[in-house]
Amino acid sequence: MGRLTFFLLILVSFTSFSQRMKFKELFPLMATMGPEELRNSLKEFLAVEMDHPNANFRMALVYEENYKHTDPLTHYEYVMANADQAKLRYIKAKLLVNEHEVNKNNLYYFPIFKITDAKGQPNVPFAIVSAKIKNGYDSAELFIKKLPPIYIAFTKSVNFYDQAVKIFAGINSRFLSLNDLYLYYNNDLDTQLETLRLAYDSAKYSFDKYLALTKDYPLLRHHQHYEVNPIVTYRLDGLTTSLNFLTDRVFFWDYQTWVAQVRKSVQGPIAALRKDLEQAEERLDQSLSKINGATQEIGLTPIKLDKQLIFNLNNYDKQSLVLALLDYKTFEQHWKLQEKLFTPDTTFSDRNADQLSSLIYACRNADTLANIIRERITDAKIGKHSGFFTKYYGSKDDLSSYYLTKESEIDKLFKNYTARLQAEIKGYIQPAIISKSDNKFLRFGKWNVPLQVTEPTKDQIDQGALITLLNKKNADGSIYLSGIYKSNKKLSYSASFLAKVNPDGKPGWIKNFDFKVDTLSKIPDASNYVTTLELTREGCAVVVHTVDTVKQFAANTLVYFSDRGEEKFKARLKEENYPRRLIYIETTNSFILVLKGADKKNNYSQLEPIVVMGINTLGDVIWRRIIEVAGSFNEMVNLNDGNLLVGNFMILKTEGKEFRTQVSKMESNPFVVLFNSQGDIVKAQPVQSTNSTLVVKTVKVNDMSINLLGVEGTFDQEVKPMNVEGMNVHIMMNKFGQKIF
Repeated sequence: MGRLTFFLLILVSFTSFSQRMKFKELFPLMATMGPEELRNSLKEFLAVEMDHPNANFRMALVYEENYKHTDPLTHYEYVMANADQAKLRYIKAKLLVNEHEVNKNNLYYFPIFKITDAKGQPNVPFAIVSAKIKNGYDSAELFIKKLPPIYIAFTKSVNFYDQAVKIFAGINSRFLSLNDLYLYYNNDLDTQLETLRLAYDSAKYSFDKYLALTKDYPLLRHHQHYEVNPIVTYRLDGLTTSLNFLTDRVFFWDYQTWVAQVRKSVQGPIAALRKDLEQAEERLDQSLSKINGATQEIGLTPIKLDKQLIFNLNNYDKQSLVLALLDYKTFEQHWKLQEKLFTPDTTFSDRNADQLSSLIYACRNADTLANIIRERITDAKIGKHSGFFTKYYGSKDDLSSYYLTKESEIDKLFKNYTARLQAEIKGYIQPAIISKSDNKFLRFGKWNVPLQVTEPTKDQIDQGALITLLNKKNADGSIYLSGIYKSNKKLSYSASFLAKVNPDGKPGWIKNFDFKVDTLSKIPDASNYVTTLELTREGCAVVVHTVDTVKQFAANTLVYFSDRGEEKFKARLKEENYPRRLIYIETTNSFILVLKGADKKNNYSQLEPIVVMGINTLGDVIWRRIIEVAGSFNEMVNLNDGNLLVGNFMILKTEGKEFRTQVSKMESNPFVVLFNSQGDIVKAQPVQSTNSTLVVKTVKVNDMSINLLGVEGTFDQEVKPMNVEGMNVHIMMNKFGQKIF
């Protein structure tokens, strides 16, 4: 029932159309219709009257217009379908349109050809209509024949180039630089580049074919040519966000040449670099093997990394793991050879300390280089030289094990060197234990001067004996001795002496210091102490601290003697504080004097100035600096280009800065103040320590090895400076104030 109803509806529709619209009625409306409306109207008409001559001819023209004026590259199926319909309609028109038809219905053909007779009446010849039908058929048939290979060549070019663009974009997203691409280059990447090259080559080949075909059969809308652009800058050139092959000028990025250039670099400079790296690794391993296996250093010369190799590697691989390993092994040669060259003296010596200090720095440098290795053990850095690492080190875990082995070795040796350095320093600063039988004397006229330093006792002082408190040996073998005695046993004042022992061990000269408060007094009215003594290339200088018994008067006198005992100058200083240290600066031929507090015992609980003065060899003060400290002065170290003051503090004030420990607990920390050669303060800083620490002794091995020996303790504890074995803290610093360990 449903099918019958559908048939009747169609029948009614066709019947109503035929009743409603004859061709003579449709014809005048055609001039007002658009292409789509005209096609639909003709299709409806022909559905009822399939053999109408002019309607079929007109339909052929509509299909012809459609395929000829639509872009065949973007609407391929549409134009091919219209060309096929045009061909069929021209075949039908050829069968239906004859001379009789044209002459009878000339009016129907006039709008197409617009030919009139002399009177202006439509007069379209059959020959012209027939020629149009033939040409239309031929044109459609040629279009159907020619367009498919053109379209295939064009779409192949687009598709192949799209493939090339995507491959290149993928390479760019994977490798951030050409150098990375070179170093990660492997068989998989080479296969990818070959695919890129072939895709580009196929795209250009297909476009060339497309251009050749369109030259033979031009497309109305397209008159194209292409240009090839070189890829000069990686990650800037060669990237395309959208393809457009429909413009007159089509651009190709030259992926083929780029691939060739990459392969040339990989097979040339990169291959040479890899070969050089392997040779460097093998040479370093051989060198280290010889050094480690040698019983003596004769003939052992560390090899150097080629500077050009380092330069080339840095060009391609910044912060390279390979270079970190090569740098470590290069340094390791020198380090191991330095160990072999070190034959320690049998007795404690500053030479041993100097060598051990150097080895400590070697350990620190090795540790720094090893940590660079650790930081660079990443998958990315290993991947750049995967063949190298597989050949010489193994896996990533093996590389980590290599680092851990080296770090363990460094740590073990560092602990060994630091322990030996501490023992060495303690050994050569440890004063000899003197028995009474060893206490030798040397006669200087009426003076019997002890050669050894001893702690004074009240009985000795009361008996008028000379007690040596300072003993310094000069480079020429001479010895300068200084100490105290009572010039008058009935008085409580002490005097001081300075004596020189000649290099041959015989008495040289002796000087006495018995300065008075009242210069007119004939008897002593104050005690005199040589608190600090310094040798120079010309003689010896001392600072004599003069103080009365009630300590209401204090004065300091700097006295400088030649090596023959002649007084070069004597200068009364304005500073009344207690002189702690006098040092001689050979480069400027001048002195530095450090003073602090009212007397020998330090005041730890209150801020008081440490006065540092520069004094020339005429006795003139040339500069003066003040550091406020609640604590103690320990030493002034002479450096090649300045000086380093060492002390302990609870409160430290200098250059507008203040540092504090836990004052309520009397906690102490060491501090250092660095002076330049003009006496200016360069920096002042605490030396951080875990626990409260007191520096007892400062020993300079060299400018890069300044050793602070001390104890863990607070200012309220008594510290005996001579008890070297009791010093359980050892801090090694350099001239810049940097803590080494």
